[in-house]
Amino acid sequence: MKLFAKTCILFNLIFADSGIFNFDEMNQKQIIRGLSLWLSNVPRIDPISANRFYLQSGMTSLINNGEVNLLKYPDFCMGLKATKNLAVTIKSYGFSNQQYNPFIMGAGIQIYSGDNEDSLDWVTSIQRTDLIGLKQFKMTSQSIDLQKWISQDFYKACIGMGVNIFDMKSLSNDTTISKSLNGQINYFSLEFTVPVLETFVGISLRISSNQILNRISVQKEFF
Repeated sequence: MKLFAKTCILFNLIFADSGIFNFDEMNQKQIIRGLSLWLSNVPRIDPISANRFYLQSGMTSLINNGEVNLLKYPDFCMGLKATKNLAVTIKSYGFSNQQYNPFIMGAGIQIYSGDNEDSLDWVTSIQRTDLIGLKQFKMTSQSIDLQKWISQDFYKACIGMGVNIFDMKSLSNDTTISKSLNGQINYFSLEFTVPVLETFVGISLRISSNQILNRISVQKEFF
C-alpha cells in the first residue's frame, strides 16, 4: 500500500500543470467546461467485487475545442462499499504548481442494481465536487451517470452516459471576464480495466459535444 500511495503522489505532482487554470474573456467558458468534466470523474468500483475499500489515482488528458492538454489533470478518489448495493466515494486532495494551489474535495454515492443479487451490472453514480484554493475563481461540479458493467476473465468494461452541471464564481477583479458561469454537459463514457500485478489499470473516454476526456488510472482494492 505504501508503494501504491507514493506512486500516486509522484504521478500527480510530476504531471500537474497550473496552466489549466488560466483563462481570459476569450476562453473562459471553454476552460471552465473542461475543468467541470474533469471534476466529474468517479472511481469505477466493480459491483460484484468482494472487497470493500478502494483507492484510485489517475491522470486525465483533455481535448477541448481542438486544444490538447496531455496528462495535466490529476485525480485521486477513495471508495467504500457500505452494503452490497451501495458505495460511498470521496475526493480530497490538492497540489501546488507555480502560483496555484488548488484543492479538490467531493463526495458521492454509487448504487448497484441488476436482475438479482448475483448480477449487479448497472451502476448509478451521483457526485458533487468543489474546486477551491484558487485566487481567480471557485467552482462546483455535480454529476449523475448510469453505467453498464461487462465482466470477462481478462478485462472489465463499462459503458454509459451522464450529465454534469457546473457553477463557477469569479474571485477576480478583472472586469473583462464573467463573474459567474454555469451550464450543463451531457456525455457518453467508455472504460476498460485489466489486472496488473495486484492492481487494476484502466483507460477511459468521456465524450461531450466539444470535449473528449481520456483518463489513465490505477486502482487498488483492499479488504
